[in-house]
Amino acid sequence: MRPSFARLKERMLLADRTHKIAPPGTSKMRELANALERSSIDVINCAAGELDGDASDPMKSGARLAISQHAAAAALQP
Repeated sequence: MRPSFARLKERMLLADRTHKIAPPGTSKMRELANALERSSIDVINCAAGELDGDASDPMKSGARLAISQHAAAAALQP
């Protein structure tokens, strides 16, 4: 497993000002996806970039279902 961006920054000898640079959002997404996978949750991790080609119909259906379920659950939150 590759070290996180934060751990790489800790080990590198860089100018102090470089520690003020926030890691890219994809790093956070990748770390979250890895944590979910370690929890035995199936994840399609697209953090590294766009899919190379069209997604399969089952993927599209699953994504739509997950989005609609999330939206429905979020609507119930106060």
